[in-house]
Amino acid sequence: MKEQILFQLLPMVIILILCSSCNSSVPKRFAISLKEMVRCEDEGTKEVRFDSTRLSKASRTTVNYLSNFTLAIPFDDSLSALTDLQSWGNGGWRPAFYTNDVPHLCTGWKEMVPNWFKEIIKNTGRDDCPIPPGNYAVTAYNISFAEFNIPMWEYGKYKMINHIFKENVLVGCIGIIVESTPTGTPPKKKH
Repeated sequence: MKEQILFQLLPMVIILILCSSCNSSVPKRFAISLKEMVRCEDEGTKEVRFDSTRLSKASRTTVNYLSNFTLAIPFDDSLSALTDLQSWGNGGWRPAFYTNDVPHLCTGWKEMVPNWFKEIIKNTGRDDCPIPPGNYAVTAYNISFAEFNIPMWEYGKYKMINHIFKENVLVGCIGIIVESTPTGTPPKKKH
């Protein structure tokens, strides 16, 4: 009887050990640096199009993001986004390391990256969404990933592909390669 109970509990114990090793109670300190912008294999209908998008180093911890973007449709909460974070390993990109679905793009963008949202929306001459169709330029915005709230991030190289949809039709896409590296020492554990 005892052997049967132990045999049934063994998978649960293994899962608990694996989970505790993945999410250490001691938070990691990391720096996320933007490495390059990449084109998506499929940009859909290109109703949301990014042209001449590039990065230039502003300081050791920030980069300038410069882009021209064209909207053939309004940028509002009728758009959704699906982010596919791919990890680099074994000589290639491994898709679906992490995926994030944002059903209402404008609201989601404001909540996830409020400072970035404010800066980019300012370049459109507006204070908030919707952004009407047109051609826009974002120039020399200092991007620091300090504003992103990421609870756990493994060190390594990642490709973030952001697919933008309207009514389940791909209308645009933009990609970026980032790198997460250790920085400083982890904070002391509170007792």
